[in-house]
Amino acid sequence: MVSLILNGRRHGINPATYARVWDHALRRGYHPKGMRVDSKTPSLLARQVAVILGHSLRLHTLGHHLAQVLEGLHAELLRDGLTVTYLGPDDALGDGKLEQLLPDVGAGFRGIATLGPISRGRLTSLRRKETPVVSLCASFPDLCHSVLGDEIEALRHAVKHLHLNGHRRIGWIGHRRNGEHDDALLEPLRAELHANGLALDSRYVAIQPHDDRAAGAEAIFTLVDHQRRRDFPTAFVCRNCLMASGAVTALKRERWSVPADISVVGADHPGSNGNGASHITGAGPDPLRVGATAAQLLVNPLRKPEPGPSANGQGRLKDDLVSGNGHVKADPAANGRSEYVDVLVPAELVVGSSSGPAPL
Repeated sequence: MVSLILNGRRHGINPATYARVWDHALRRGYHPKGMRVDSKTPSLLARQVAVILGHSLRLHTLGHHLAQVLEGLHAELLRDGLTVTYLGPDDALGDGKLEQLLPDVGAGFRGIATLGPISRGRLTSLRRKETPVVSLCASFPDLCHSVLGDEIEALRHAVKHLHLNGHRRIGWIGHRRNGEHDDALLEPLRAELHANGLALDSRYVAIQPHDDRAAGAEAIFTLVDHQRRRDFPTAFVCRNCLMASGAVTALKRERWSVPADISVVGADHPGSNGNGASHITGAGPDPLRVGATAAQLLVNPLRKPEPGPSANGQGRLKDDLVSGNGHVKADPAANGRSEYVDVLVPAELVVGSSSGPAPL
C-alpha cells in the first residue's frame, strides 16, 4: 500500500486515486507498520491546499508581488500543518484535466486558492467540489471569498505623500493588462488627485503593456519631448515599484536628479519587489499578509460581516481573521445578502529615497 502511494505517480496513477485507495484501505482495517492510524485519519489531500494560477500566469513569470503572495499563503498554511500543491494555470486545465486532478466530493483538498484573474466557468466548476475556494488578487463576490490589496488606499497614500511634500504637478505611469481596454487605476488616480485639488494632465500619462522595470524606463523615454516643458510633473506615481525603479533609472540617464528635481512613487508595497526596488517609496498592502489572510480564510470558518457605520457601506468581520488587518466589502449586487466577502488588506506607505520635497 505504501509503495503504491509513493510510486503511484510513476505508474500513471493520479493523486486523487491513490488518496481514495488509502482511505478505503484504512476503513477496511489496514494499519501501516509503525504508524498509529484509524478510520478517522484524514487523507493525504486533506492536508493540502491546491493552487491554480490565473489565465496566462506561469510560476516562472510571476512578478515579485504575486510570488510573495504565494509565499505568504504557504507560510501561513504551514503553521497549521498544511502544504500547497500546484495544479497549474487556468488556461492549461481544460479538456477534463481539472477533473482528473480533483477527487470526488468529500475526499479532496482542504481548500483551493486561485491566484489572479480566472474564468468564471472554472470557479463554478471548482465550487461543485464542495471544498473552500478563495480567490487572491481578483474579486468574485457572487462565487467565492476573495482577498485583495486595497489599491485605492494605496493611491490615496501615494498622492497624499506627494501633496504634503509640495508637489502639485503629478504624472502617471500605468499598465494595461492583456484584454483590458484601459488602465484600471487611471480613473481612481484622477479621483484622488481631484480630492486634493489637483488634476492629471493627459500629456503626462504613459500607459505600458508590461509592468516591469523596462516598462517603467520606456514610459519616461516616451515623454522625452515634454521633459523640458515648464509644466512637466515634479512627481510621478507608477503602477508598482518595479516600474518606479525603471523610471528612476531612465530619469537619471536623462540627467534628472531624483528626488531633488523629480520624485517617483510606486503604488504597491516596495518590499514586494526585491532588493532592486528597496530604495523606492511605495504605498500598498504587504503581499505576505495578503497570502496569509487567504490561508486563514481557507483554514478557519468565516462568519458573516457585521455592518458598520462607514461612509462606503463596508462592514467588519466579528472575527480574528481581520482584526485590524483588513476590511470587508459586501457584494452590492446581492444587497448585502451575499454569503461571500472581499477582504481588503490595507495599504501602508513606506518612504524611500525616490521621493522628497517638490523643487522650488
